[in-house]
Amino acid sequence: MKTRLISVLVGALLSAQTGGAQTAGQETAKTEPPKLVTKVFQLKHQGQAELGDVLSAFGSVIRWSKGERTWTLAVTDTPEKVAAVEEVVKRLDVPAPPPKNVELTVYLVAGLQQAVQETVPKELEPVMKQLRGVFSYQGFRVIDTLVVRTRDGQEAEASGVGAATAVPPESGQRTIYQIRLGSVRITPESQGNVIRIDKLKLGARVPVSVGPNPRDYQYLDTGFGTNIDVREGQKVVVGKANIDGANAMILVVTAKVVD
Repeated sequence: MKTRLISVLVGALLSAQTGGAQTAGQETAKTEPPKLVTKVFQLKHQGQAELGDVLSAFGSVIRWSKGERTWTLAVTDTPEKVAAVEEVVKRLDVPAPPPKNVELTVYLVAGLQQAVQETVPKELEPVMKQLRGVFSYQGFRVIDTLVVRTRDGQEAEASGVGAATAVPPESGQRTIYQIRLGSVRITPESQGNVIRIDKLKLGARVPVSVGPNPRDYQYLDTGFGTNIDVREGQKVVVGKANIDGANAMILVVTAKVVD
């Protein structure tokens, strides 16, 4: 839509200025060549990559010069054409809109072979119902919930130590985890924003019982990596990482665009 509006703007200015030039040309072509002027503009926010194609539509002679932080252009053409270029520069040389913020809520859930007293937040109950219908685990326990805020097009990461929910939880040992997001991008759609998360990686060190004594345990490394699309407000089961063949680590993500 922005490109179409720019094309309409340039077309209107060209039509108006070219029409006047043709009339003047018809009257003065036999007496004198068209008058040419040169005007220099310093761009404050945009550059050749953003405005080069738009300004080339005027057919003027434009010389670009890049400074340390800004661009300068010298435009040579008829006064009418130069005025039209100046109008376009005024309208388009504006600051780019700041990137939007994305807030991700990540739930790290343990799927356990043995039944346990579950501590599941109310907002996760529909997801737990879905998991029970898909997997044969006897219990689920939320190891940790974290909120990560990043910007559109940027990466993020978080790490932490989960609650005392080892496998089995009676050992009292804690799970150590790290979550990395390669990039987060917002795609507006008619039904709402879709947040694309590329190179999402979960790494976790989970304590696992290795003997009859609850204190007999060892840490096992587990995790996974994937790319996902999350519709704003929707809770998505990202993936499952096996721990010891009987238990697993499950990642649930929801995302929203915030001011």
